[in-house]
Amino acid sequence: MNTSLKRLGHAVFAAAVLSACGGGGDGSGAAPGAPAGQTAPATLTDARIVADINFSNAGFDIGPDGRPVSNQRPAGTWRWPNTPAQPLLVHIPAPGNAVEQDLADKVNAAIKTYNARLGAYLVLEATSVLPAAANVIQVGYNNAWVPPGSTDYNSYCANVSNAAGFGSTIVPDSRNAITNPVFMNLGNHHCNVTQEIVNHEFGHALGLAIHFDVFGNTTAPDNVWDVLATLYGNPASTRIENLVVKRAAH
Repeated sequence: MNTSLKRLGHAVFAAAVLSACGGGGDGSGAAPGAPAGQTAPATLTDARIVADINFSNAGFDIGPDGRPVSNQRPAGTWRWPNTPAQPLLVHIPAPGNAVEQDLADKVNAAIKTYNARLGAYLVLEATSVLPAAANVIQVGYNNAWVPPGSTDYNSYCANVSNAAGFGSTIVPDSRNAITNPVFMNLGNHHCNVTQEIVNHEFGHALGLAIHFDVFGNTTAPDNVWDVLATLYGNPASTRIENLVVKRAAH
């Protein structure tokens, strides 16, 4: 298969995986997204962390039109800029009912967890007022993208996209920074959005584009924190071979 066809296949695969966030595990004991019979180690090695970032972030080069954009940005990692000095704002709309209040509570709980684990590298800050600045994650209630005609609501319980209610992926700009608003679409009126799902969607919103063995359809196990710590503990555009592995707080 030539390079262009590989990239096109990667684009289709990435779009499908990013949009399908929800549901539960299969009870097999394998890490979601891992090959059959493979389980995630208790602690990731430095090499494994670098490989996961390469697979899920640095190697992700798909634009909003499904075409590769590798020639439009520098090689290396991409992420939100100016962290942790500048908090990354998370806009949580005022809940209008009990279901939305539950979702808002879970978003706030996720923010608390992320700050406890990654505060040395990244700070999330909730706001009830939508800021004028673009650097913001916008939470939406019951607007997760479900493919037209699909009734597999559990598999499409939540997603992160570049527009509210859409299934499109987020991509970095020409400086390898996430600068446009990112939309976290939670719930679809037909599924249960768990705390695990909300925690997982924050991983996508921070730049983990593609699921990997310790970052599966719904889960964000303890050892994924070291992947995020390394991503945010190095500047954007850091090449894979130059990454300095960081460890999250435990």
